[in-house]
Amino acid sequence: MHTNTALAELWETVNECEACALATGRTNVVLGKGNPDADIMIIGEAPGEEEDKAGIPFVGRAGKLVDKALEYAGKSLDDVYICNTVKCRPPNNRNPFTYELYACRGYLNAQIWIVQPKILITLGKIATYEIIPVSPAVQKKSFINFLKQRPYTRHNRVILPEYHPSYIIRSPSKEEDWLNRMKEALNYEVGTSDR
Repeated sequence: MHTNTALAELWETVNECEACALATGRTNVVLGKGNPDADIMIIGEAPGEEEDKAGIPFVGRAGKLVDKALEYAGKSLDDVYICNTVKCRPPNNRNPFTYELYACRGYLNAQIWIVQPKILITLGKIATYEIIPVSPAVQKKSFINFLKQRPYTRHNRVILPEYHPSYIIRSPSKEEDWLNRMKEALNYEVGTSDR
């Protein structure tokens, strides 16, 4: 099945979803954007207010930072597919609860299966821990440990954790380092040892 067709069918399914309470507060389901045949998938945490209005991930302030990172790396939306762990906005942009992540996990897995990326760039703890399951004790440790130990490999895909852009917005002094790490991630070459 062609990728676009499969994603369109997935959107229809997600659009009808009422598996958790987030469905009652959404304006739009936010599935994904970019190239559905990309080798790189960027996974964020959850839609915010702007994303909920537009039905498109990363269109607000965090999205502008992702756009900046793409440009800095010499990439564009043609080179990536972007989505979130959950497809509906949590109230007041809070972090998704565990049961909400669980309710959407099948949709995220379906996106990965349909797009078949070689590289997953996970933005923030929530996205990273959805892709790299770790114990609650490990989750309490500093996220910098995950950045220092990248890349990871799981199911024959390279996983490159990174800070969520919302963290960079709150800590602008870290932007240059973040852009450089994003550039490295977006230009990561998958070698035979990664397969």
